[in-house]
Amino acid sequence: MIIRIHPVNPEARLIARVVSVLEGGGVIAYPTDSVYALGCNAKNNRAVERLYKIKKSDRLKPFSLICSEISEISEYAKVSNQAFRILKHHLPGPYVFILEASRRVPKLLTDRRKTIGVRIPSNPVARMLAQGLGGPMLSSSCKTEDGEFMVDPEEIDRIYGPQISAVIHAEEVGQEPSSVISLVDDEVAIVRQGKGDLSFFS
Repeated sequence: MIIRIHPVNPEARLIARVVSVLEGGGVIAYPTDSVYALGCNAKNNRAVERLYKIKKSDRLKPFSLICSEISEISEYAKVSNQAFRILKHHLPGPYVFILEASRRVPKLLTDRRKTIGVRIPSNPVARMLAQGLGGPMLSSSCKTEDGEFMVDPEEIDRIYGPQISAVIHAEEVGQEPSSVISLVDDEVAIVRQGKGDLSFFS
C-alpha cells in the first residue's frame, strides 16, 4: 500500500494514519534525508522481530533508532557533554551516531558491545513519524537483494509490499547512505563515510 505524503508540509491526518500502522506493529518503508528505509516501532518486540526477518539480518548487524529530538536520544543512549555538543551541531542531518546504550534499550536492539546507533533525519516526514509515535523507530536502509539502495517507492512496494504495511511516497531520495560516526568513550571515529560533511571528524 502506497501512501502519498507532501514532502515539505506533511499532512497531519496522513502522518497519524502511518503512526497508527506503527503502533499496531506494522513495518513501513519511508524516505529519510539519505536513502529509503524500513522502519517499525522500536518498543514493539514483534515488530522488531518482523523487521529483522524482512531484512534477513542477525543481531550482529544492529539497526539504528530514529528519534525526533536530542532529548529523546539521551533517554536511550549515554550522552556525554562532548557527545551532546557534536549531536547538537550535526543533527538533524544524514548521520548515525553510535553511543553506549542506556538501560532503557531492550537487549534485542543492542550489539555485544551494548551500543546503539541513533539519528535525527532532517526529512520532515521521518521526524514527524517519530514525533507522532512518541518514541523511536527502529530503522534500516532499504536495499535490493544485490545490496543496491532503493529509491523508487513503486519498486519498493513491488518487492517488499507483501511483507510490509505501507510505503510512503513523499519525495525522491538519493543512493548515498548516511555517514556513521562512533562516539563511544568520547573517541570520535568514522565507521562509514556517506552523506554529509565529515571534515569535523577528520
